[in-house]
Amino acid sequence: LHLNSASPTLTNCTIRHNYTHGINCNGNSFPTVSNCTFTGNGGDAVHGVPAMALPGFTNNTASANGTNIARVTVGTVNGALAIGSAQMLGGAVVFDTTVGIAAGASLTIGAGTVVKMVSGGQQITVDGTLVTTGTAGSPVVITGFADDSAGGDTNTNGASNSGPTAWRGIVFTPTSTACDLAWADVRYGGNGYVSNLHLNSASPTLTNCTIRNNYTHGMNCNGNSSPTVTNCTFTGSNGYAVAGLRLQDVPGFTNNHASGNGGNYLEVVAANVTAPLAIGSESAMEGALVLRTGIAVAASGQLTLRQGVVVKFDGAHQVTVDGTLRVLGTGFEPVVFTGFADDDFGGDTNNNGPSSSGPTAWRGVVVNATATAGAFEHTRIRWTGSGYLPGLTCNSPLVALRSVRVDGAYDRGLVLGDCAAADNLVAFQCGGIGIHLTGGGHHVRHATATACGTGIRREVAWTGFVVNSISRGNGTNFANFGTGTQVLASNGGFAGSNGNLDVDPLFVAAASGDLHLQPGSPCLGAADLLNGFVTGEDHDQNSRVLDHALSGVSLPDMGAFELGVWTMDVVGTARPGETLFYTLNGPPGDSLWAVGFLDGTLPVVPYGMLLVGAIPGESILLLLPFTVPVGVPMVLPIPNDDDLIGLRVGLQTLTVPAGNPTVGNLTRMHVPLVRP
Repeated sequence: LHLNSASPTLTNCTIRHNYTHGINCNGNSFPTVSNCTFTGNGGDAVHGVPAMALPGFTNNTASANGTNIARVTVGTVNGALAIGSAQMLGGAVVFDTTVGIAAGASLTIGAGTVVKMVSGGQQITVDGTLVTTGTAGSPVVITGFADDSAGGDTNTNGASNSGPTAWRGIVFTPTSTACDLAWADVRYGGNGYVSNLHLNSASPTLTNCTIRNNYTHGMNCNGNSSPTVTNCTFTGSNGYAVAGLRLQDVPGFTNNHASGNGGNYLEVVAANVTAPLAIGSESAMEGALVLRTGIAVAASGQLTLRQGVVVKFDGAHQVTVDGTLRVLGTGFEPVVFTGFADDDFGGDTNNNGPSSSGPTAWRGVVVNATATAGAFEHTRIRWTGSGYLPGLTCNSPLVALRSVRVDGAYDRGLVLGDCAAADNLVAFQCGGIGIHLTGGGHHVRHATATACGTGIRREVAWTGFVVNSISRGNGTNFANFGTGTQVLASNGGFAGSNGNLDVDPLFVAAASGDLHLQPGSPCLGAADLLNGFVTGEDHDQNSRVLDHALSGVSLPDMGAFELGVWTMDVVGTARPGETLFYTLNGPPGDSLWAVGFLDGTLPVVPYGMLLVGAIPGESILLLLPFTVPVGVPMVLPIPNDDDLIGLRVGLQTLTVPAGNPTVGNLTRMHVPLVRP
């Protein structure tokens, strides 16, 4: 059947034994072909089909032809085109041409449809709208012609598989709009270094898609691309899972996974924050965000990093803050800034096997004097010092530092020109000064500095006090403090005055960085009580001012870490429909569980500090109407309600030994953030 710009109707016909093709659609032919059989033809079952004519082919079969396909050779989509499994012949819809979806036009690919691209130089160009409506059981597959794993042996060459560069990829241009890919499996692109999903200032939506086996990247976000990508899998590509992102576009990625790629992460190449931006750990792929650029928070910008976010810098980059930076880690889920090779947080991001980073992996964090009200809470800063930059420099009186730890800085750890608070700071293995106090009137409460060149040094412009701190095991523990009148209830120098000690603090494992105190430490209960109350919690978000000996007397410990009798284990992630399991470990006893909002601290003598729902009349505190024995999990189911996403509360226990409720501990607090 040789069509020259003709459109006949064929129903239940058999087209067989032609020397070349069964049907040849020349020119502008739009036949209607239903329930027909093509067999024994020397060429294609159907050849020369315009893309817009595909809906006219339904439920046909082909066998023993040169190729059992309807070969599309005109790829222009200039209207609303919908294709599905009914249009497949030989297991697939086969495009032997670049597909061009014009601006204002649309291509919708239905569930179970397999699309195969014949040539390495071909691609799908989206100037209009591309939609896939796959399902979990019937995904849409877009792949190379030789891929027998989807739709069978379409090219009739016997058992084979495709490979990277089988075709180019799907290219979304700036005029593309309302593109929505659901349950699409896009494979084996990369010819011409095009990613499977190549975005040019485009913002498609992807849900439950699989992006695999590209010669270069799974997705490449060029220009002003802001995709929405949820529950997708990126695997087997030679480049990065996702390349070329701006930091502002990271929140569009939620609960995605990557494996077997050259880089199993989101690569961020631009990070200028000029407007409010919040990033949670659900946006990081396989545990970390990788930045190949510095972060600059402009005066007009506000960046919030939520608990559990791990940022790894690949190169000599830094964080510069002129606006607002809110780093909201928790004791269980700190926010971490570190080098690309650091496997201790976020896993083996650089795919080089077990390794660690080292000093000068990146530069550090600089908070300028113009920075507005911000905070660093439960933050880890590791392996800084490129260009001799300190781990954290803070010069703003509006920025509070609470439970910030700097590890492995090449030179100085924390340089404080000014800040709103400096509680529970830790400096470990810093080549220069661990904590350098260069200005301001802030007090340094419950700090720990060890294995540094100098533990804590002051300059005359600083007018505060070091209180309840440990600076021991350094080359010099306290530098430029004169007679020590600004050091109170601390360990490392000036023993015999102002409650100070100079003795071995008995860290659990100082060489490896475990700076908790052993039960026999002379620093236990030796700190100033009032400043312990003011600090409220320790570096781990454990209650401050604990009765570690269960003697009925609660006193604060020196240093960043408070020693309690019981520890808490948490298993699970707070998501709608999931369950958290809490277990207290320690001597036999019973725990009363408290759930409340995070808005204060309240001394509860002799048990410690209540950290949840602690402001009467202003907060909500729920005491669960039962006790849980130590060692028995407490189960907390999260209702399957998406309205809970973003809720952030605290859980804490009051635990007492068996048979003696007059003594006990208010234990560590866990802060579940309900994530999507």
